[in-house]
Amino acid sequence: MGSLDTLSRAFLVALVVLSFFLLEREDFHVHWCNAPSLAWITVISV
Repeated sequence: MGSLDTLSRAFLVALVVLSFFLLEREDFHVHWCNAPSLAWITVISV
């Protein structure tokens, strides 16, 4: 169970980092405003 939890958390972190990277490539200033909500979604998911 512990390994599965660690794996899912690692996947979440990778997903957030990837999404930040992709949003950064488009329009940084517009999407950066959505960063707090994205962080909250991540916290709630974990």
